[in-house]
Amino acid sequence: MERAPARALPLPSLQSELPAAPGSSRSRRHRRRTWWVQRVPWTIYGYIAGEVFRVFMLGVIAISLIYATLAAYQTVRSGVQLSFIWPILLSTVAYPLYFSVPISFLFAITLVVGRLVGDLEINALRTHGIGHAHVYAPVLGLGVVLCAVSYYLNGWIVPQIHYDKRNLQSYILKQIENLGSGAHRTILLPDGEGTLWVGAYEGSELKRVRVDLVPDKDSGFVPAIREHILGSLPQKVTIVANEGRIEINPDRKSLVLSLRSVEVLIPEVVRGEVFHQRCTVSDSIVVPLAFMDKTPGTKDRTSADLTRYIEYLRRKLDPRPIDPEEEGIVYAAYEASDSGETRRETLERKIASALTELHRRRAFAFSCLTFPLLGVSLSLLLNKHSRIIPFFFGNLTVIGLYYPLLMIAVALGDAGFVPGLSMALPNLALLVLGAFLTRKVLTR
Repeated sequence: MERAPARALPLPSLQSELPAAPGSSRSRRHRRRTWWVQRVPWTIYGYIAGEVFRVFMLGVIAISLIYATLAAYQTVRSGVQLSFIWPILLSTVAYPLYFSVPISFLFAITLVVGRLVGDLEINALRTHGIGHAHVYAPVLGLGVVLCAVSYYLNGWIVPQIHYDKRNLQSYILKQIENLGSGAHRTILLPDGEGTLWVGAYEGSELKRVRVDLVPDKDSGFVPAIREHILGSLPQKVTIVANEGRIEINPDRKSLVLSLRSVEVLIPEVVRGEVFHQRCTVSDSIVVPLAFMDKTPGTKDRTSADLTRYIEYLRRKLDPRPIDPEEEGIVYAAYEASDSGETRRETLERKIASALTELHRRRAFAFSCLTFPLLGVSLSLLLNKHSRIIPFFFGNLTVIGLYYPLLMIAVALGDAGFVPGLSMALPNLALLVLGAFLTRKVLTR
């Protein structure tokens, strides 16, 4: 029996076994790769950033849920059913992100780094040659990411949500178009005029109607009621009708409410007690209600649209006329919203307000970079105390320093005092304080 010839084993390359020449390109690549792997503790960075991000997400979710709960409570308290406007309430969960992102980031930093200090994990890192600078690095890297995210949210997402909240009445009008049938439905009247409660409804036909009215000079109810009631109307009037009908106008932005068998209840206070004076109206009351879309304000415009709006206002200050072929189409919407306003004082005030809002959004975004310096420094300096102490000191500093300066900056910006510089004051103050504390940590 013949034996198979033995195969020669592959010998390792001599070049791979021998050390690279000191001046060769392979030696330089090896040194760069060794420094990148050995001098940067990526595992520690991932651990710290992951812990901070988890606590940060819990803080954002908690603040958003609390805000949405308060909004839902106010809606229910006003008599409106949640099932009627629940899509709008869902969008309000994202509305507080403009301030919840930086404050939740500070919560996470002080809690996580405070725990690392309290559990002596920072001391363990220092015994392995990992200094305090490596604690700042992952937090600041996460802050850069959150700064970009916050800038996008503040500039594009939050303004749209704010505009939808202000135009809640137009959304309700769309719901009225498909009212269907049911009982016990509350409908908001436009511009805060009051509420319309319906005991039963079948399409556009209403039964047992009650209107809690807050009269306003522009209200559609006021002229209809004054035709049947002598004297001035009080601050609140209740209208009760056995039957009613809602008709949507062809423009889809207004409706007509017809009430039959009407009684008007006017409250009167006699010796501390409230009585209602009843006034019976034999004729039908026809009330026009307009649910017009509101004109976008500075907080309702995206950052790109707000920048174009500022350019439009500055162009109106220019004595040269606007060329309709070049700029007329772009500025047509702004011209309609401003109703042809040309007074210099009004235009300058609008420019200052728009610039202040634009820089306010950037201030909240850049706070994701100034809050980490303060949070990490306080957590590392207060290492002899409880792990909760840095959390309270960090938040007290922000509440006592950042937000008061922010309110002062908004007032100065609206007054026209260099809005860009005014809105930079809060972050500059935290940057100086954070840099001072960071220097103490790194040189201690």
